[in-house]
Amino acid sequence: MPAMPELQPMSPVRHRSEALRRARLRSIRNIAPLLFLLISSTSQAQAPALQTYDVQSPYGTTRGAQNEQGFTLDAFYGGSFFAHQHVTELNTAAGYNFNKYFGVDFGVPFYFVGASRTFDTPLGTRERDFSVNGIGNVYGDLLFTSLNTTFTYLGDVRVTAPTGNTRTGFSTGRVTYDWDNYFDHDFGRLRPFADVGLANSIADTQFFYRPFVTLGTVVLSEAGATFRVLPHTRLGASLYDDAPIGTQKVFSRINGSETTGPARIDRDNGYSGWVTVSPTSFLILEAGYDRSVRYAYNVFSFGIGVDVKQAYRKARNSM
Repeated sequence: MPAMPELQPMSPVRHRSEALRRARLRSIRNIAPLLFLLISSTSQAQAPALQTYDVQSPYGTTRGAQNEQGFTLDAFYGGSFFAHQHVTELNTAAGYNFNKYFGVDFGVPFYFVGASRTFDTPLGTRERDFSVNGIGNVYGDLLFTSLNTTFTYLGDVRVTAPTGNTRTGFSTGRVTYDWDNYFDHDFGRLRPFADVGLANSIADTQFFYRPFVTLGTVVLSEAGATFRVLPHTRLGASLYDDAPIGTQKVFSRINGSETTGPARIDRDNGYSGWVTVSPTSFLILEAGYDRSVRYAYNVFSFGIGVDVKQAYRKARNSM
C-alpha cells in the first residue's frame, strides 16, 4: 500500500459528478412550469396541448413539462469529515434553461475548512485547532440533457476562473475545465449508471469536499447503481477510479503548500455508498461514505440541496 503524501491528508476520491446534483434539481423544478402553464391558460380550446414526460433523474422520476425553460436558482450546502479535518461548502448557482436539452448556470462556492494539528512541547504533545474560510473559483456550466426510453444522458462542461486564493488551496491560479458525461437506465427500481470525465483539475465532487485542489490532466470514471427503497428514498453504491496523466500540482487547503510531482501523487481508486431522500419537490438530503482503497482512508459526507425558485413559488402559492 503506498504511503499517503504528507500534503494530502485525504486521497482524491471521485464520488459522483456535479451533473447528478444539477440534474436532480433540474428535474424536480419541472413541476413548476407545468403548474404555471395550467394556471395561465385562458381556456382549454385556446391553450396548446401540453406534452409531458417522465424525468429519470439520478434519484427519482418526476412528471414534468417537456418544453420547460426559464431561470433557475439553486443552493447547496455540504461537507466532508475525515481524520480530524473537515471541509464544508456553501454553493449558490443561478442559470437559465433554454429548452429541455440545453441550459447554463453560473455560481461561486464559499469554503469552510477546519483541522487539528499536533505539535511537541516541553510538556508533551499538544493539539491545536485552526480554520480558514474564503471563496473558491467562480464557475460556469454548459448543460445538456437527453431523456428517452433507451437511456438518460447528462452532459456538463464546466469552466472555472481563478478567483480563489491559491495560498489557502481554494484555487489553482489557473483556468480549469471539466467535461463530464453521465449515463443511466431504469430497470424497475434499479438504476445502473456510468460516469466518465476529462478534466485538468481534481476539485470537489458531489460529496467529497477535498482538503486540496489539483492542476493536471486527469480521467475520472465511476460506475454503480442506485435502488429505490421508498418513493422518495434511494440507496446507491459505486466504484471509482482517478487516472491522472502527466505532471500534477497539488494545492493544500490545510497547510497552504504547493507540491509538484508525477501522476501517482493523486492517483486513486475505491468505492462509495450513499442514501438520498427527497421529502419535497424542492429539497434533497444526502449522506455518503467513501473508502479509498489505495490509501486506506474513510470519508463521511453530507449534502443539502434546495431549488430556491421552486421553494419560493410553493411558499407564495400557500399564502
